[in-house]
Amino acid sequence: MPKKQENLQIIALLLVNACLAVFWYIFLPIYGVEDLAIGFAVGALALSIYERGYGRRIGYLISFLLFMAWEIVLSNAKLAWWILHPELEFKPGIVAVPLTLDSNFEIIVLVTMITLTPGTVSIDLRQDAEGGHVVYIHGFFVEDPDEFRHEIRETFERRLALVTRGSWE
Repeated sequence: MPKKQENLQIIALLLVNACLAVFWYIFLPIYGVEDLAIGFAVGALALSIYERGYGRRIGYLISFLLFMAWEIVLSNAKLAWWILHPELEFKPGIVAVPLTLDSNFEIIVLVTMITLTPGTVSIDLRQDAEGGHVVYIHGFFVEDPDEFRHEIRETFERRLALVTRGSWE
């Protein structure tokens, strides 16, 4: 199945799952608002049996959200440590990171994720000579630009591609 058609099917299943969660909440009000989460989980399980790719994407999405929460907490702790210990040197830098993501939605989400993480901010988005996208990122802790690029690619970009595309190519 082509990727675009598969993505549309996953989005449709996500909407069906949300509707199932609302119906669960309306018809089985046992615990309160928690019923919405229970309904979503039961719907996700049922739809995962119908379409295995949907279950995989839901797993990637949950992993992605937990990863982002962890990265924000970790970055805040690192920044707080630096503020409390001003004798520590930080190495600010601006690094050009070529992207493999190509859709506007993926690029916007990636740039927002980078900016939400304390200590980094996306400055500019340009196209390189081949027509690919390059994002310029300012970071407080840039020891090695190649390692910084690798970290952005292997953490943020890879996880986002797993959620939006179902694979990392």
